[in-house]
Amino acid sequence: MTDAAIFGKYETAWCPGCGNHGLLEGVKRGLASADLLPHQVIFVSGIGQAAKAPHYLNCNLFNGLHGRDLAAATGVKLANHKATVIAESGDGDIYGEGGNHFLAALRRNPDITVIIHDNQVYALTKGQASPTSAAGFSSKTQPIGAPEPMNPITLAVSQRAGFVARGFTGRIDHLAGLVREAIAYRGLAIIDVLQPCVSFNHVNTFKWYQERVYELPAEYDPTDWHAALDKSEEWGERIPIGVIWRGPERTVKDKGVARDRLNRGHPVHIVLAGAPEDIAADIQPVGVQMASKLGVAAHPELNPHAGLNALHTLDGQLTPATERLTGHLRQRWGGVAPVDLHKGTAERIRILEGCQPLERRPPLDLEKGFRNDQNRPVRAIAAKHHAGS
Repeated sequence: MTDAAIFGKYETAWCPGCGNHGLLEGVKRGLASADLLPHQVIFVSGIGQAAKAPHYLNCNLFNGLHGRDLAAATGVKLANHKATVIAESGDGDIYGEGGNHFLAALRRNPDITVIIHDNQVYALTKGQASPTSAAGFSSKTQPIGAPEPMNPITLAVSQRAGFVARGFTGRIDHLAGLVREAIAYRGLAIIDVLQPCVSFNHVNTFKWYQERVYELPAEYDPTDWHAALDKSEEWGERIPIGVIWRGPERTVKDKGVARDRLNRGHPVHIVLAGAPEDIAADIQPVGVQMASKLGVAAHPELNPHAGLNALHTLDGQLTPATERLTGHLRQRWGGVAPVDLHKGTAERIRILEGCQPLERRPPLDLEKGFRNDQNRPVRAIAAKHHAGS
């Protein structure tokens, strides 16, 4: 285990008694327990009191624009695969100004850790309501009270983010353990940290939290999605802290998103109807532009000439793989036959009947699909070879 002291001890600009102090110590201990060295870690932050936290750490740091932390952190990870990348900022920065990037990160599942200082207020700008401020929270910009708050834990769990946890700055060792677990998790790991603001939030104080927070018991199963959803809604007299949801460890790199988002397109997720889970396939369309055009070409409501012949109207715009795809479809309307899309790769064309979309929406219209002469649905997808398939 690394000594936490190597991550530095610097004078901060935070208020005395601010919850950020405990959070900073928890992060240091978490990094040390993960046996990391300063040069192996890259922090990314935005704007705000919380975003200053990485400035007080002896680590690499990219300090970007307000709300753009997760976009920058994703890019940093794609360029530095071996580095531990941590985005750290506040609720206003991540959930408010950067809410669009937060949603995108939930979908993409990059292998980064996200630590949110959730003090339920914009502190740097002197006390405006944030997206997580309690309903009725009064400030200079919300004199009649803030509207209902967002629940970031429920949002993240509902989108099946990789790893979702809640910590509390009043329990530093527990928080350090969450940081260690989040770093070890291969995929997007989110820790929403309850962090009292002693200057502008006089409701959610240390005392208020100490009377309510409790650590999730050992028998709680964070892999049970429905239980995690229920637990994410628990707030008020009892507030759970710990790992609320832990999904399968599958990252952007595993899905090919790093390659395909930069070079080609989005991933599509399918599974054979009635088939065991172990033969579900993660599949890639030939490209996002091609996938969009194929979807339009094959959609009867969008294209009255939908079907196989419609693909020829797109010749010259699509990749050469389109011709191989259409030719293969004409030869065989069922079964599985290998076709090399790219020389030297294990990718092939599959023709799958009865494909069902999984949780994430595909760019192709898998409900309509292509239809053969007998009006039977046919799905054509470029898939990576899976053992036993």
